[in-house]
Amino acid sequence: MKHFNTFLLLAACSVQALAQAPFNDLCADAADLSALLGQGIGQKQTTDSYSNVDATGEPELAEGLQGYWFDADADGNDVSVDQSVWFRMEGDGNTYQFMTINCAGAALYSDDTQMALYRGNCDTLTLVAANDDLQPFWDVNYGWYYSWTDAKLDEGETYFLMVDGYNWNDGDNFQGVAQGNFCLTVMQTTNMGGHNACSGALSIDDIFEPSGAGLSFVGPFDNTPAGSGIVPNPNAETSGIECWEDGPTEDGSVWFKFTGDGNSYTITHTYCDDDNLAYMFAWDSQMALYKGSCGEMVPVGCYEDFDTDNNGFWAEVGFDSEEGEEYYLRFDGFHWTNNGVEWTANGAFCLQAFEGNVNAVESLEVVTMEVFPNPISDGKLTLSWPGADAVADVAVFDIKGRQIMGLRQVVRETTLDLDLPAGSYVLKMRSASTTSSTTIQVIR
Repeated sequence: MKHFNTFLLLAACSVQALAQAPFNDLCADAADLSALLGQGIGQKQTTDSYSNVDATGEPELAEGLQGYWFDADADGNDVSVDQSVWFRMEGDGNTYQFMTINCAGAALYSDDTQMALYRGNCDTLTLVAANDDLQPFWDVNYGWYYSWTDAKLDEGETYFLMVDGYNWNDGDNFQGVAQGNFCLTVMQTTNMGGHNACSGALSIDDIFEPSGAGLSFVGPFDNTPAGSGIVPNPNAETSGIECWEDGPTEDGSVWFKFTGDGNSYTITHTYCDDDNLAYMFAWDSQMALYKGSCGEMVPVGCYEDFDTDNNGFWAEVGFDSEEGEEYYLRFDGFHWTNNGVEWTANGAFCLQAFEGNVNAVESLEVVTMEVFPNPISDGKLTLSWPGADAVADVAVFDIKGRQIMGLRQVVRETTLDLDLPAGSYVLKMRSASTTSSTTIQVIR
């Protein structure tokens, strides 16, 4: 771990303007986050602001972080542990997601942190999980290059979380380590380790009980190796996943079940809500729906990306349920290879339900929808689309996949007042014979 050179320390103390390292600069002085654990599924806890300004590094840990972190030291050698600060927790047997975020009065260069979770003690640390970026998720509070990780904290074990600033030695205009202030979030998630096969499907009938806004969601659920032990199963049944565009491969699916009530619904992957946000890498999911029993499942539908043209990689499931029929929903993360490295989308996620089957008509013509004005400054816009259908249903999604508005029977070229906060949104239109989606920008 970090060791100070006594001579240099004494010399530095003679300098009036001595730089002061953060109190949790050393593993032995880690800030205790144990009180934030055990607060309930989906109840995000946020720390006070912490700083890595003038912190020292842990170069002896760099080798173990190869393949998890992607910065480099001044000599161009991966990986670089430069200005790290430490946190500790006593495990309680539950599963959690950790993230660095912006918070009141906090600013860190490029919002660029790296994170590593260890177990053991400061002299003998064992790596549990590590992460470099939230990318490609952008949010004003969560930044772009902030880091996250998921893990089960075994009861009785001591865990250490190290947060470091990314070392920008890549030839751009800034050379140095990202430093400043940040906050951490801690959120308990549902461990899905016992639900990664049809036989262990988790009941989610509550998803069809709408909230006051007419929407409902369940979760968050963990589908990570470190959190729930979810790993690819090469021997898993592949019937019903033919539309998955990653092979298709089975990358450690998690399973849910519910009983049909005779109504039409759409279930979509979402991030939970603004106050308790759960993150899954790239929001990139795949789903398959079955009915019957685990031994004799009948595929109902296969679902991949919501809207690739607008970077919507989450899946949604539309179906007309049969009353009393048992349904099984299979949720999987997209698998891809990038620069020779295998990646599977995982993290934490919620499932949301709303009325109506978005897949009710399979042979819709894809048309171009026009929005005027775009960007929008006062919340008012006009939609137009070609074809004979003058009326359509319109859904509004935020950039994280959550449907925030549903408009029935919208008349073409009617001015709508959406009253949306500033940000990017996806509009999806469906008429009797056509469908379209487009991105809008709201500015204030």
